[in-house]
Amino acid sequence: LVISDMEAKIYPNPASKTVTIEVPGLKQLEIMDISGRTIFAETDIDSNKHQLDISTIASGVYFIRLKSDKYMTIRKLVIDK
Repeated sequence: LVISDMEAKIYPNPASKTVTIEVPGLKQLEIMDISGRTIFAETDIDSNKHQLDISTIASGVYFIRLKSDKYMTIRKLVIDK
């Protein structure tokens, strides 16, 4: 697995209810709080465009780890309700 600045779009960001993630070959994602604790994870994704319901996650700054078969990247996600 290569840590990469792969082509990844996350919008809207800041978000309040849903966020759309566009990553070629997305397989897994994880949302982590600023201390690095995983608060949400989803596996078995097989899509280039994925919609994620974030309505149950509290407002704040998070990191989202995106993994494909070959690449992994981490991006900042702001949730603002």
